[in-house]
Amino acid sequence: MPTNTERTEWARTALDAHGGKTGNFEDVETRIGDLICDIAHLADDTGVDILATIKRGLYHHAAERGEMENEGLLFAEHHPDYGDSPHARMWVTE
Repeated sequence: MPTNTERTEWARTALDAHGGKTGNFEDVETRIGDLICDIAHLADDTGVDILATIKRGLYHHAAERGEMENEGLLFAEHHPDYGDSPHARMWVTE
């Protein structure tokens, strides 16, 4: 199982590749926002529900950080991709 440090490096590689194509090498927060925006364009083009996908990604992020019990997280709305698996509930903030 990969570590969160490895996951961070994968994301940094993707961010750097995106910056290489766009020329955007500003601060990390701006670059992440720009990459998310372009991913949303890709989602539009391919018929992917970007909000559901972002929720699912944030759910995985919380699980990988061991934060599933943090205050303010509500387990709600089943996602069809997960069926009855332990990951069947996505979280949203109150």
